[in-house]
Amino acid sequence: MKRTLRTNALLLSLMLTMPLLAASGKKDKKGPEEKKKTEGIKDLGEVTKKCSARAGLFTLYQDTANGELYILVKKSQLDQDFLHFSQVADGVVDAGAFRGGYGDSRIFRFERYFDRVEVRLKNTRYQFDPESPLSKASSANINEPVVVAEKIAAANKAQDSLLVRAESLFLDEGFEQLKWPAPKGAEDWWFDLGKLDKERSKVLDIRNYPMNTDVVSEYVWTNSYPRNRGSEAVTDPRSVAIRMHHSLIQL
Repeated sequence: MKRTLRTNALLLSLMLTMPLLAASGKKDKKGPEEKKKTEGIKDLGEVTKKCSARAGLFTLYQDTANGELYILVKKSQLDQDFLHFSQVADGVVDAGAFRGGYGDSRIFRFERYFDRVEVRLKNTRYQFDPESPLSKASSANINEPVVVAEKIAAANKAQDSLLVRAESLFLDEGFEQLKWPAPKGAEDWWFDLGKLDKERSKVLDIRNYPMNTDVVSEYVWTNSYPRNRGSEAVTDPRSVAIRMHHSLIQL
């Protein structure tokens, strides 16, 4: 009788504790993919507390100490089409960049891949009738490249607000090429900008609106030993600045 009571008590104890153990296991359990996605990503508030914020289509945060720029991409903005438009705010004709000159207009998407956010350009040169059987091969052999890939610098707890550094968007040639190589046979007289100096390049102005995010950037190229010193408009060919106006626009 005593043995039966002892056995029943043990079974009852196991029945009560097993659901708790299972719940605890479920709570702490995180798949390898989810761990890789969030590993090393800082808390959003921790990074943005030292930044000034500019709300708009894409909220921009700028570090008040060093000027580093971040862009906030919401989960609802991932895998959506946006337009990038650019125009020369100021430059030099020698470099093929003059005030008012239009850059390329590109359709792009923000995509998440584990611990980074990528910018993928869309090819808009082809159209397919969705009712046609040919539309099944509409993406075949069409190049839609990733032109920017940035590690996620911070995110909120829900992982639906992702903060990434914005220099590769506005202070690099990810969206479009600004420096062009010399044509064959023109190396001696071609005005060569040299190398893009990321230490001297900077964001000059930010204007943010509900339907578009605008940034004016100054790109600085350096060339220690230029062959062609350029026109009188070039103050010093060893350092040339071009200012670009970037717009990210809601479609």
